[in-house]
Amino acid sequence: MSDRRDRHKDRRGRATLPESIDPKALIAAAEKEQPVLVVLTGPQVGQRILLELPALIGQDPEADLMIVDDGAEWHHASVFPKGSRWVIRDLTEEDRIEVNGKPVREAVLDDDDQILVGRTVLRFEVHDPVEQAFDEAIVERLNKDHLTGLLARRVFDFELASAVVAAQRHERCCALIVVDIDGVKTVNDRYGHEAGAGLIADVGKLIGELVGEEAIACRLGGDEFGVLMPRGGLDIARALGEGIRASVERASFAHDGAPLDVTVSVGVAVFPSHADEALDLLRRADEAMYVAKRAGGNGVHAYAAPVDGPAAR
Repeated sequence: MSDRRDRHKDRRGRATLPESIDPKALIAAAEKEQPVLVVLTGPQVGQRILLELPALIGQDPEADLMIVDDGAEWHHASVFPKGSRWVIRDLTEEDRIEVNGKPVREAVLDDDDQILVGRTVLRFEVHDPVEQAFDEAIVERLNKDHLTGLLARRVFDFELASAVVAAQRHERCCALIVVDIDGVKTVNDRYGHEAGAGLIADVGKLIGELVGEEAIACRLGGDEFGVLMPRGGLDIARALGEGIRASVERASFAHDGAPLDVTVSVGVAVFPSHADEALDLLRRADEAMYVAKRAGGNGVHAYAAPVDGPAAR
């Protein structure tokens, strides 16, 4: 795979610029180049931040660039402007960042420099406005589910892990809601898979409208959705789950003019009452959802540990 310099030249050099483009405008655009940090490895690959103000890097979910990496410190490094350049500074007690393979305490960054933070590799890039707009469009497509417009699963998993880390650090709750559409198989069998996909898209969009700014919604896969409440307790999460259930039941869904009676089964689990890790929290919410589904669907159920199993923590 060619490096960014090769791609940069190829993108600029393949065709002659249209005559309508003013060379003076290009010069002005070049003067507005923006520095960007891009994650190259791990579960956050592709994530990027535009550097407009000094930025904090570390495990802190409130850092400008949170690194989900056990090798990273809570506050691991800072990046800040110094004159016309950008500088990275190690915030750990030891020299625990590397720039282009060399341990540093502080270093001036150049375009395409690679930075190691814990076990995560970042790249410092300088983008002109055209590049920045192109990259933002690509990132938006990668970060969204193509069917519903909700957050992509890989990004949701990162947000869930971040929320659990933050809740643990600040000794607060976070909640996860799992929503599954009842009877999609019946719709598929009667009207075809295109109708089923349309129904999933419509329900997903409705969920996205309902969750507001206090929650994050995602299509987990198939006809199942996840809703993360980074600061939610059980009562608040159950209320949101009930709101989703009731709204779906009231909504009018149809295929080619034929009305579809649609309901959902909803499961709720809360950190740290039901689980102390992100993956376990997802499992508990999923188990709760299946309890609601086995009870006939169109219901909301909060996780409860099995009577003969370990107690919920």
